[in-house]
Amino acid sequence: MREEVNDIFETLRAYLATQRGPSAYAIFALSAGIEYIFPPFPGDALALLAVALASTASYSWASVYAALTLGATVGGGLTAELGRWLGRHRERWPRLLRRKGVETKLNTIQERFQQRGGVYLSVNRFIPAFRSLFFLAAGLARLPRWQVWLYGGISAALWNLLLVGAGRWLGGNWQRLSALFQRYTWVVLALVLVGVTARLYWVKRKKKGQRAKLGA
Repeated sequence: MREEVNDIFETLRAYLATQRGPSAYAIFALSAGIEYIFPPFPGDALALLAVALASTASYSWASVYAALTLGATVGGGLTAELGRWLGRHRERWPRLLRRKGVETKLNTIQERFQQRGGVYLSVNRFIPAFRSLFFLAAGLARLPRWQVWLYGGISAALWNLLLVGAGRWLGGNWQRLSALFQRYTWVVLALVLVGVTARLYWVKRKKKGQRAKLGA
């Protein structure tokens, strides 16, 4: 699967290096959206390529920015609709997800999204690897559609503004852009891991303390 995805990316990269018409911007938008629906798709790599081409192949900065933002917003919205559908058809979920313990945790996540869904969606674009999960959870929690599209759009707009700024700062250097994004990805994933570990530790300590009080 990974080799096939890489082949698709290289084919698109070769095509985009010589094309500057509407079809190229459509590919940028589609890639930004498909990443949410099919996470293995290298949406970030194509976004970085789009930013690099804006400097080296005379692509329009504004059009690249608009295409990436529109694509990500639509992709997130469609993923949330998938979450809504899954929420209405829980009987079709795998048995593992219908186990009592797992279902309880999913319900807890839904409650948090109902309370602070806008905040979570506003930062989704800045957290690689988990973006589609934010919108699936928003759909499962039946977060109002206007919030899904508004906060998802804000997140995409801010993230792509950061990408465009980095691209202009680095002069559209593809290698340096990719290296910078890779470092960013590892730092964010490490912070997420630390945060999750700390949260689990805190919950465990809290439950232990409650059991101690009950036994006293």
